[in-house]
Order: sequence, then structure tokens, then C-alpha cells
Amino acid sequence: MMLMVRLHPKYELKKVWDFVEAEFNEYQSKDIHPLWASHLENRNYVNVLFETNDVDAMAEFLIDEVNRCEEIAYTRTITLMKPAFFPVPRDVPENLRRFVIRVQVRAQAYKEVYEKLLRMKRPIDTYFGYSAYSFGYDDIRISAIVKDWDTIRKFVRENITSLEGVKAASIDIVCRSKRLTTPERWREHQRKYSVARLTGEPSKGDYEYDWTFTEECDVHGALPDEI
Repeated sequence: MMLMVRLHPKYELKKVWDFVEAEFNEYQSKDIHPLWASHLENRNYVNVLFETNDVDAMAEFLIDEVNRCEEIAYTRTITLMKPAFFPVPRDVPENLRRFVIRVQVRAQAYKEVYEKLLRMKRPIDTYFGYSAYSFGYDDIRISAIVKDWDTIRKFVRENITSLEGVKAASIDIVCRSKRLTTPERWREHQRKYSVARLTGEPSKGDYEYDWTFTEECDVHGALPDEI
């Protein structure tokens, strides 16, 4: 099971980020595996993605760890269901940025929209990191790797909001991201939840490109919820 935990600060986001970097990096446990941390521009929280095979152990972990960081005011947990990781070519262009596409879908179209996203033919300059059901304010989350706002805006408008059953989509830029596990375990995780297991189609490529890590970037701006 994959869980995304949002850690909201009382005042200083940097203190929460520093805590996550110091305490969760390459954390070792039989039941809990922090995978990466990220910060979305204009969002006042740190996202931490976990894989766990024991929900009770995850609850105890969060209770114990949150208690240790006085700067954390509260948390929110999002369950990522049926995650699909996409192989990203090793020779992608330099200076790409990672974006999160949050899609709202009519309940009757959940399956149809998700399957179309998994099999979607994307432009040569647009890569997917992962897609998953989130079933909350957003129904589906997609991590996309592209060069700039114009590219992602055009892609979402032409390929996602145009799908039958999609009510709305919004985009956030990942301005900081850090892998919290080893490269080997990260590749193992992606293969375990590979898109091929859901589509039945052979995987084109491997999982060598480490898209979880990006420098703090200087691309600013936010798109409205309606694109």
C-alpha cells in the first residue's frame, strides 16, 4: 500500500523539510519505507510518500515521528490506489521539471478515464512518472515530467480535460524533491508497481532515470483549477 502524508508546519516549512531529510532518509523498517519527499510551489506542506504493508504500524510510526517535530501542526494522509509507475528513458533532455496533475472525474467514469491515462500516447517531450487513484478532492494524481508550463498546460488541455468524464484538472509544480530510499530500492518499487502489470502490455524501457530528485527550480506560477 502507498500512502502520501502531508506534513503542515506551524510557521516554518523549512524546519519540517529539514526534519524529514534528517529522520526519514534511508529509514529502515520491515513494514514502512519512506520513498520520497516533495514540496509543491505555493503549497504550505511537505509531501512524504510511503510504502507500507501494515497500516497499524504506519499509524504508530506517524504518531511517534510527528511527536518528535514540534514544528508540525497537523497532517493529512492520502491513499494512492492502483499506482502505476512508468519507465522514463535514461536519455531524457536536461532541465526537465516535475509537475503534479490533479484530476477530478465523474464517479461513473473512474475506470474508463484511468485506463485511458495508463495507455495514453504522449508527445515526445512529455513523460509520466506515476499515476494513481487518490479518491478525495482529487480522484486521480499524475506525476508528469516536462520542460515548462507551456508544455504541461497544452498537454493537459488537449489530452486530459478533453476526456469524457473528466470534470476538471489542476497543475502544481514540484519545486523541491528528494529520494528517501536507496536507488536500488527505488527501482525495485517502480518495477513492483509498474504500469505493465495493469495494462498487460510489455514495458518499454527500464526504471533507471531518477525523477524523484530535482533541484529547487525557478519556474514560478500556478494554473487555475479549471484549464
